[in-house]
Amino acid sequence: AALAALAGASEAFYLPGVAPRAYSEGEPLQVKANSFFSELGGLKYPTAHLPGCLKGPQVKETLGEWMEGGRIEVSEYGMEMMRDVNYQEACTKSVPSAKAAAVARRVQEGYNLALILDNLPVTVYDLEGAYDLMQQGARSLGHLSKGIPYGFSVSQPEDAGAGPLQDGSRIFVHNHFVFNVLVHRAAGELGLKSTQDMLQDGASFAGLEGYLPSMPSPASPGQDSEWLVVGFEVMPCSVSKEAQERLAEEGGDWVSWCHDHDPRRLSSPDGDLDGDTWSEILSTGQEVTSEAAQEIKFSYSVVFTESDIPWTHRWDAYLYTGGSDSHFFSTINSLLVLAMLSCLVAVILVRTVRRDLALDEPLLEEEAGRLQEDFGWKLLGGDVFRAPKSPGLLAALVGCGWHMATTAGFILLLAGMGLISPAVRGGLLTTGLVAAVLSAYFGGRKSVRCLVDSTGHSRGWLGVAAAATWMAALPCFLILILLNFAIWHTGTTGGVPAWALAILFTLWLFIAFPIALLGAIHARRAGPCENPTKTNKIPRIVPYLGPGGVIGHPVFAFLFGGFLPFGVAYIELHLIFRSMFQYQAFLGFGFLLVTSIITTLVTVEVAVLGTYSTLCLENWHWQWQSWATGASLGLYLFAFGIGYLVVDLHGLHTAGGVLLYITYLSILSMLTGFAAGTVAYLGSNWFVRRIFSFAKSD
Repeated sequence: AALAALAGASEAFYLPGVAPRAYSEGEPLQVKANSFFSELGGLKYPTAHLPGCLKGPQVKETLGEWMEGGRIEVSEYGMEMMRDVNYQEACTKSVPSAKAAAVARRVQEGYNLALILDNLPVTVYDLEGAYDLMQQGARSLGHLSKGIPYGFSVSQPEDAGAGPLQDGSRIFVHNHFVFNVLVHRAAGELGLKSTQDMLQDGASFAGLEGYLPSMPSPASPGQDSEWLVVGFEVMPCSVSKEAQERLAEEGGDWVSWCHDHDPRRLSSPDGDLDGDTWSEILSTGQEVTSEAAQEIKFSYSVVFTESDIPWTHRWDAYLYTGGSDSHFFSTINSLLVLAMLSCLVAVILVRTVRRDLALDEPLLEEEAGRLQEDFGWKLLGGDVFRAPKSPGLLAALVGCGWHMATTAGFILLLAGMGLISPAVRGGLLTTGLVAAVLSAYFGGRKSVRCLVDSTGHSRGWLGVAAAATWMAALPCFLILILLNFAIWHTGTTGGVPAWALAILFTLWLFIAFPIALLGAIHARRAGPCENPTKTNKIPRIVPYLGPGGVIGHPVFAFLFGGFLPFGVAYIELHLIFRSMFQYQAFLGFGFLLVTSIITTLVTVEVAVLGTYSTLCLENWHWQWQSWATGASLGLYLFAFGIGYLVVDLHGLHTAGGVLLYITYLSILSMLTGFAAGTVAYLGSNWFVRRIFSFAKSD
């Protein structure tokens, strides 16, 4: 119930966006352009990669936005608040015949132009209708994608071999945009009222409703003529230069013309075009050919529409996933799995372990002094706390995983409370980078703590702390550098810029590493933890159990240990991947936080069951086995990502996009494996100490 309340509170307390900006009638509005993106191509490209209307300069963005491939520039699509424009020429661009094939490939790969107005992304969907559906309780809005398709292609059987790519595809570019700007009348007290509402929500959340003073609404004369931007829609159309000149001379209605000549409306439901429709598209559309250089004229129309969408809900259509039922049933499924495993662990702790311990005393009395021989895990009291093989490496892995786990927990907590807004582009990644740097203290402390507890001394603590700090960072840096070398020639913004890598490396070397050393020093001074039993000088020989002994091997645990934790998180993983690689917003951070907690508990319980099984086989090498059980989740995540690439992304359409996808999938899987392995080891360590604290050692 508490977890469900936490998820609900995080959804209700979510306040996307920044402070509202009201515009007076006639005030200029600035339209910006972000990088070209595609669900099929995978790679992002700068705004200058394809012909378009840009006047610069680049807009400064966060480090997270740069790492995500965003490059924002000011466009030449100018408008003034509440001033409709029937036709306005933006620019004219020349397309050399040699570049026609590149343009054609980007069109076939489904690339979109990302325009931004008042921090809202443009979309071809009906935002007003989407908002009405949400008010009516619609379960799903479908795939509401952002951006403007750069063009479209038409294939005709009789034109085999035609087109810039000589594959029979005729390429048309969208060069006229009909912008529909949804506006909401600004109330005089809007700015103060929204602030007051936020303060009241925070006070209610903290139980301090009665202590917040009321704030009077000041008079704001003349503010009825101010408007708020609550939606940014577009209807793109392809118009040849001749059709543009003819329609401009006639003074025709461009909105109606684009509506009537939209190929999606002219084609049949199965996408086929009849002869008359095809002839109309050829005569009116802006086709890209490789026969000679072309001049493409870009233009636009602007319509302002008063909307009932309030400013506080202008992001709803973008963020609404329609998957609340999926989130709910996923959480229920996770709770059922957790309950089942909890019952198994309870049986072990309450019935098996306690029963075995309780039988010792009566048996000794009945034998009248004859020592009853122990069996199973009780024989390992003198070896179970013996230092594992490569204790420094295990300690470094545990410290690195604890670093990643605390970073993820911090991010999920902030996002679940609604403190990371989607309106801040790259905000989630920027917050994650800051959290990773500051959380290095916990990784350094945990690594040395693990070393001291497992070996009884702190020799080599400095190397362990350094390894814990750089064990995940160095592979990430190297992978990103190799990625840059592999895709740099494509001109994409998908890689991480060299200056951004230099900044990250500097932060890690001069801030994160010293912080980790500080935590290591604190752990070293604390001294080792006292073990429940004394360790024998001579190690016990692990009995040979034949093929059945493979159950306790770390390789077996690594291959099969992550199955149940992965099953718990499967649905949330699917939604996260859709957000990361298909450019859809992910809003269910409250559910994600709950699912992460459940997945962590399931991982610990699976590791505890595996550790108990290993000990029952009289095998005291449980440390690496428990870590491998949790780290297996990273392996399952990587396998899921490959399946998602093949099934949902259809393998992507470019080698660079596949490489970019696998690169970030590898990093995500590695970090997840480190974190899950650590919590599994810590849970098993607690379990072993707990049961042997009750046992009697000879």
